[in-house]
Amino acid sequence: MSEILDQSKADFWREVRPESFITINDTEALMASLGQGVGLRGQECVVRSVYEIRQMDGLCEWLFFKLDNDGTEVYLLVTIVPDAEPDFTIFYEAGGFDSGNRQDILDAEQEYIFEEPEDTDDFEIGSLEYANEFFYDQVPEDGPAVECQFIRKSFSPLQAWASRNPPQGDRLLTTVVQYDTEAEGAHSPEALILEMGNPDNDDGGLIQLFFGTSIGSHEMMVIKR
Repeated sequence: MSEILDQSKADFWREVRPESFITINDTEALMASLGQGVGLRGQECVVRSVYEIRQMDGLCEWLFFKLDNDGTEVYLLVTIVPDAEPDFTIFYEAGGFDSGNRQDILDAEQEYIFEEPEDTDDFEIGSLEYANEFFYDQVPEDGPAVECQFIRKSFSPLQAWASRNPPQGDRLLTTVVQYDTEAEGAHSPEALILEMGNPDNDDGGLIQLFFGTSIGSHEMMVIKR
């Protein structure tokens, strides 16, 4: 019983290392397994890496777990705010979005994640600000596409430093931008943009876009390594 209660505490998650096991038992995972004909079972994942991301002013921190579910990449974001229990979100990389630095994003015509600069013919790429809102079509497995308007959350974006476990180079300057949508039929109402890289790179860091859903700590089972 104590192990289950511990999962709702930040310190429990700070101790989850690579090669630990996390089984996701939320409704979406259970229904997916049922549809695959394997009965009601959760998504059994192995932790491949963890980014420890700390907001520069100490307002909050995040633990960003990269998970491997039988070859499928799954991401778990644990949001930790002082004097509160953590929040948990399961994310997947956005289909149809090409990750890259800021120049790559513009070259791929994915500029919708940025606010339009005052002078579109003369601007510094590093000065581009993340959009207050953007539209993205989510396509469920059993229905038509749903056009979702994602609104940036009031506290976003936040600047942070990120360190990786297993270690890989120096810590990374990180921008965390969170959005949500109230679109009816949206199967992943949470959105996350992460930009991580060397602060001296004029083209910015690696930008990734994720969509996901909130999950409770009681909907996961963890075996630490």
